[in-house]
Amino acid sequence: MQTYRRPKELNETLHVLLKDPIPSLHEIVIIWNNLDQAPPQNYTSAHDVPVRYRASPRNSLNQKLLPDPSFATQAVLLSDDDVYYYPRDLEFAFQAWRRFGRRRLTGAMARCTGVGKNGEWQYRMCARGADAYSMIITNLAFVHVAFLEYYSSDDPTMAMIREHVDDNLNCEDIAMNYVTQMLTREPPLLVRGH
Repeated sequence: MQTYRRPKELNETLHVLLKDPIPSLHEIVIIWNNLDQAPPQNYTSAHDVPVRYRASPRNSLNQKLLPDPSFATQAVLLSDDDVYYYPRDLEFAFQAWRRFGRRRLTGAMARCTGVGKNGEWQYRMCARGADAYSMIITNLAFVHVAFLEYYSSDDPTMAMIREHVDDNLNCEDIAMNYVTQMLTREPPLLVRGH
């Protein structure tokens, strides 16, 4: 979970995620992008879920997409500090990832692409009731740790993509969709909960 100067939102999200047991929740890692402030102390929730803060060396959207050497699971839930699945929906989404999405970016929020009136490509929220989508955004999505490893690799294309994300403070969603689809040739999977 990535955060930057939004303590109220972070605390609300942590409260929701930690108030009830979630069987498959192994750990919460918070990517702390507040460079001028030390992160809070790590702790363990009442349901024995460790909450660990990882201080970023720089404020970058790429930090959320870098693998952590301490990850003990194949599944990583990428999220921002202001969005969350409710606990039972989180478990449902994880089980959907296990069953159908291990080779796909699997998440709650879709985006659509298309050519606008000016002839240029657009990236936007999907229309209500749309039956198709182009990508899943990384503010609430499961991904296999292997995709994070490739994203952070020395591959020259990945280095250029990470640089673009840093230069524009944007496009990490497009980048992760590119990585998963390029490596697997499989589309993303939208899972909202039940």
